[in-house]
Amino acid sequence: MTIMVVNKQGLSDQVYGTLKQQILDQQIAPGARLNINMQAKTLGVSSTPVREALNRLVAERLVISEHYSGYRVAPPIGVRFVNDLLDYRIVIEGHCALTGAPKATRSTLQAMAAAHRKMANTERIGTRYEEYRQFVAADNAFHELIVDCAGNQVMSEHYRSLNAINLQSRLYLHRSGGANSEEVIGEHKRILEAFENKDGVAAREAIVSHLEGGRRRLSGLSR
Repeated sequence: MTIMVVNKQGLSDQVYGTLKQQILDQQIAPGARLNINMQAKTLGVSSTPVREALNRLVAERLVISEHYSGYRVAPPIGVRFVNDLLDYRIVIEGHCALTGAPKATRSTLQAMAAAHRKMANTERIGTRYEEYRQFVAADNAFHELIVDCAGNQVMSEHYRSLNAINLQSRLYLHRSGGANSEEVIGEHKRILEAFENKDGVAAREAIVSHLEGGRRRLSGLSR
């Protein structure tokens, strides 16, 4: 067993990042038990940062906490769950695009353009979290800006609470070969153009088309 020594600075954050990567890449299998003392020994830390990291992963729904049984990795998501998530996103992001695009500020548009450029400039996507995290982080930032434009605090906070779930759904598509980065970047460009034109109807149509494109790519995997 390889022992990984984690620096003391930001210990909890580093343990959290390590465990999150291992879970998303399924180096720790879905449903597997997570023993705090064993993880602490493997990472070369005390049990406290491991427990803190696991509680953060519970909040992100990547880990399940069970009474008297400790922690285990959440079961894998599948086609049905990703489809349900797309339904949710179409409703929320469609509404936010419609109401938010006409009042998008210059700083918001600049941030959306920067996120789009970052996605377009990502040289290699890959199928592991470390290989595509830059692309996904920019993608997530772009969509958060869409939701935030509506100015609805509840929607923004709830959407952010699903960050890890959205990440899992993107991983599902990437790992299954259902992601087309060039197509996705083109769809984001059309959304950005609608926001730059302050056209709420066009922005909603573009975001719905983009998310339905994800459903189409997903349906191609289940045939």
